[in-house]
Amino acid sequence: SQNLYRNGPSAGEQTDEYAPPEVLLAPTWIPFHEAKPQSYDSWSIGVLALELLLGTPNVFSVDQRTTALLTNKMSKEGASSEEIQKALYLAALSQFCIYVPNENSNNSWPLGDGEPLYNASMTKRSCTLQDFHQALQARDPLGLGFDSSSNRLLNLIWGLLAWDPMERTTAAEALGHAYFTR
Repeated sequence: SQNLYRNGPSAGEQTDEYAPPEVLLAPTWIPFHEAKPQSYDSWSIGVLALELLLGTPNVFSVDQRTTALLTNKMSKEGASSEEIQKALYLAALSQFCIYVPNENSNNSWPLGDGEPLYNASMTKRSCTLQDFHQALQARDPLGLGFDSSSNRLLNLIWGLLAWDPMERTTAAEALGHAYFTR
């Protein structure tokens, strides 16, 4: 099989909105996860599916309050605009139950234990498919939400958007998913 990119897209060739977190948050340019390069495409398909489901681009954004609170706190601590953008991105991923901050994470949440907003709704401490479902309902522009008939689709999208590239659903796995087979 032929590939468009032998070594993945360059930083100039990628579209950041569709790049997986391991690419966007890496300290140096890494075009894809070496052990599972197809995970890049899986993430991109998951983002596109979310955009179609919600009817809007740039799904990984946070509300104005979260933006103001994080920007203010991090600016006072001397954070760069790049660090602030990364924190806002992590907050958005957390709201969708894709990223769950913990003490062992390299991409730690900037609000620590004991701070007023530490356990605020900006981030989630644990996530289930139901939490993902509720996050999508909160962002549904029509306010209709999604009923239980959409559980297979939401499960598929959540798998495509898994934080760990090794756990991310591949295209082959997606085609065998219950959403397509039932």
